[in-house]
Amino acid sequence: MNAGFLEQLRTWANVYLLVGGMAATLTGLLFVAVSINIARVIGSATLRRTAVRTFNQFLLLIELSVVMVMPHQQKETLGVAVFLLALVAAGITYFSTRGEVVGKRSRSSFLLSNVMFLGFAVSGVLIVFAGDQALYFMLMFVIATLISSVFDAWGLLVELGEELAPADPRGPASS
Repeated sequence: MNAGFLEQLRTWANVYLLVGGMAATLTGLLFVAVSINIARVIGSATLRRTAVRTFNQFLLLIELSVVMVMPHQQKETLGVAVFLLALVAAGITYFSTRGEVVGKRSRSSFLLSNVMFLGFAVSGVLIVFAGDQALYFMLMFVIATLISSVFDAWGLLVELGEELAPADPRGPASS
């Protein structure tokens, strides 16, 4: 085992504990919001796509956090794990939205998710060959995924709330 790599990995533990905790908390809140509105989410391809993509991104962050804080991690096993988790996340996004990616916003969100997943896959390969220096590269994708998933979650909640918002009794011309 590479002692230097293990020591560097230990310095990242707090970062990934924080990321995993944030992602898990937000996943739980999103789970409750989707569960309360399950009929509307299932009945709308757009809401369903957004929910799956957002859950998938949060889940990837949680999984990466678990892998990153595992004790006695070797760079090869960590790199392969990151690579495989990224492929699974890309597969989930692809198969859950297959044939349903319509509209400019959906296409751009789908593309952004897959670019981030590709970044994680590249990070996994770099970890195998470059070791701890690749962890800085991967952090860019962790932050981008966290930002993207928070905005996707917010967009989903806003779309769910729009249907519940009372109409302005003064009508559209009163603005």
